[in-house]
Formats: sequence, structure tokens, C-alpha cells
Amino acid sequence: MSLRPGHIFTTQVGVLFALLLALVVLSGRLISLTQWGKWDLTGNQITSISNETKSFIKTFEGKIAFTYFVTPTDNMPAQLKGVGAPTEYLLKTLRELSPDQISYRIIDPDLSNSEGLSYAARKKASPFSARTIQQDEHSERDVWSSLVIAAQGHKEILIQKITPEDLPFLE
Repeated sequence: MSLRPGHIFTTQVGVLFALLLALVVLSGRLISLTQWGKWDLTGNQITSISNETKSFIKTFEGKIAFTYFVTPTDNMPAQLKGVGAPTEYLLKTLRELSPDQISYRIIDPDLSNSEGLSYAARKKASPFSARTIQQDEHSERDVWSSLVIAAQGHKEILIQKITPEDLPFLE
């Protein structure tokens, strides 16, 4: 059985399309691993660190520890689902600037049992009530989204109830 010219052309186009698609996917993955792949499409401007922050970190003598108490995204109400990942990304980016000086950890006090809850209480962090709507019913649930900043030689700072509106100001 021989292929007609129309079938050969269709086969070639299909193979070419598959190769092109694979090239686009591979390029996207490679770009995401570089600095070029960090675009801020939300307008929150948290994908890059300002020169003022970089200068502060360079001149600050001492260590800075961040502790982010957060409820996992799957358990967050819809209006707060976009808070955890950008905050974690900011902490990771800060750590990359000065790995010997900056440390961070992310804790879900509800999963950490009594130790996580008591640690959060010692840091004065607490959950806050967030309204949710499920199947036309309003309810409230306690969620975590608090950041503790401990800079050597200074009092600890607690940023309680971080919401999407706060993201541009976190840095």
C-alpha cells in the first residue's frame, strides 16, 4: 500500500507541528529557570528586589530571619489564594541575595500540631477570620498569613494578616 501525496503532506505537517510544540515547551522551561522568566503579570511588583532593599541588605550587619505562618493554598478562601506563593517567592529571592545573612522558614501552624501553634503564639502571630462562600452559603474560617521578621540587634516585627493588597508593600 503506497501513500498518496496528500497523506505524505499531512503527515509531514503533523510531525512538524509536534516538533514545534515540543520546542516551545522546552524553551518555556529553560526561560523559567533563568532571570528572564520572572515576569510580574499581576502588577504587584514582587518579582524583583528594589535597589534600596539590596543596598540595605549589603550594609546591614547581622542576620535576618523570616518566619512565614501560612495556611496552604488549597485551604485558603478564594480571595487569599494568591498570597502564599508570591510571599514565599519574595523570601526565596531575598535569601538568594545573601544566603549567609538571610534565612526563612514557612510554617503551617495547623499542621505542626501544638508545637507550631505554641511557636506562633510566642511570636504573637495568630490566625484571622476570612469569609468564604461555598454553594451560596457564607461561612468564616480561620487562616494564617503572618510574617515575623527577626533582624539581629532589633525587636521582632510582626506583619499580621497579609492579603493580596499588601503584596506590593512587603519588600
